[in-house]
Amino acid sequence: MVLLDPQGDEKFFDEPGSVAYSLSRGEGFANPYGGPTGPTAHVAPFTPLLLALFIKVFGGNTDTAWLASRLVACAIISLHAALLPLIAERAGIGRRAGVVAGALAAIPLFLWLETNGRFETPYVVLATTLLVSLTAVWLDPKHSRRDTRDWALLGLGWGVGVLLTPTLLPVLLALLVVGALPSLSAGRRLTITHGVAALVGAMLVFVPYSVERSLALRAPLLVRSNFGLELFISNNDAAHPRFLDNMADSAVMHRYHPLLRRSEAIKVMNMGEGAYHAMLRRQAVDWIADHPGAFLRLTSARFVQFWLPTANHPVKTVFLALLTVFGIGWFGRHVRRGDPHVVAARLWLTAIVAFSLLHYAIQADIRYRYPVQGLFLLAAGAGLVDFARRLRPARAQAR
Repeated sequence: MVLLDPQGDEKFFDEPGSVAYSLSRGEGFANPYGGPTGPTAHVAPFTPLLLALFIKVFGGNTDTAWLASRLVACAIISLHAALLPLIAERAGIGRRAGVVAGALAAIPLFLWLETNGRFETPYVVLATTLLVSLTAVWLDPKHSRRDTRDWALLGLGWGVGVLLTPTLLPVLLALLVVGALPSLSAGRRLTITHGVAALVGAMLVFVPYSVERSLALRAPLLVRSNFGLELFISNNDAAHPRFLDNMADSAVMHRYHPLLRRSEAIKVMNMGEGAYHAMLRRQAVDWIADHPGAFLRLTSARFVQFWLPTANHPVKTVFLALLTVFGIGWFGRHVRRGDPHVVAARLWLTAIVAFSLLHYAIQADIRYRYPVQGLFLLAAGAGLVDFARRLRPARAQAR
C-alpha cells in the first residue's frame, strides 16, 4: 500500500525532514523550519537520526531515504499488531482478546499516520504498549517477583520511550505512584527501591540528551522544546480545538507557525529557538488567564476529542468511538478489587488517563492520541470477547 500510495503534495522538508537533512550535512540537530534557524529540539531525535542515516546511505536522495523510512515504519506497526496476542496472554486477559486486538490493529485505516516515515508515531505506540503492559505484568501477583536490576532495565526502556516522546514521562510517574499504593493498584506493591531503580534507569537515557539540548538552546527543556509553540497555537483568539481545523484556517497555523510563516522563522533565527518558544509560552499563559471562559470551552472540546476523536472519514470516527466504548466498558467491569484482571485494567487505564492530561491543553489530533492506541485495542479486544461470551447464553435460551 505504501508503494502504491505516493506522497502527493506532501513535502519531505517539514520539521523532522529538515532536521534530518541538517544532520546528514553535518550541521547537527538544527534548522527545523526550512531555513538556518539554528539549534533545535522541536522534534524527538530518533526519526531525524534514522532519516539522516538513510539520506547518507542513499547518496543524499531524500525521496529514497523517505521511502526506506516508510517501509521500516510498516515493519514496526506490523510488529505491534503481531505482538498483541502475546501481550494479552501475558497480561492475563486471554490470547483470544489479543488476537481480536491484533486483527483490529492490522486494518490499515490510518495508513498515513502509521507509515508516514517522518514522525515517530509507530515507534511510540509500540514502546507505549510494551512498557505499560510489562509494568502491569510485573506488578501482578500472578507473575514472579522481579529484582532491582530488572526494574532498572525496565527503566532504561522507559527512558527510550521518553526520548521518543516526553509525554510518556507522566505515564511512568503515574504507574510508579499507583504501583506503590496497593489500595490503587490492587496488585503487588512496588517497593521504593524498585521504583527509584526504574526512575533512575529512565533518567539515565533521556536526561543527558535533554541537558545537551538545553545548553544548545540556552533554555531548560525535556527532550523537546516546542511546548510553548503548541500551547500558543492551541490557545488564542482564532484557535480551534482540532489540529485539522487549525491547519485549514489560515488565521491560526499559517499565521503563527514558523514552518508556514517566514516572519516567524526569522524571529526564531534572531531570538534562538529556546527564547522564542519561551516567549510564546508566556503569551499563551497570559491569554489563558485573560480568557478563562474561552480556554474552558477549548479544553472541554479537546477532552471530548481525545476520548472520541473526529477523524477525516466517518468510518475512522466510528472505529475509534467503538474502541473507546468497548475499552472503557471493559475497564469499568474489571477495575474492582478482587477481579482477576484488576491489575491490568487499573494500570492500563491509569496510563491512558495520565497520557491524556497534557493533551487537554493543546490542539487535538488522532496522531497525538495514537501512542495509547495499543492499550485501547487490548481493552476493546477483551471487551468484545466478553460481549460475545455473554451473548452465547442468550442465543442458547432463544433457541
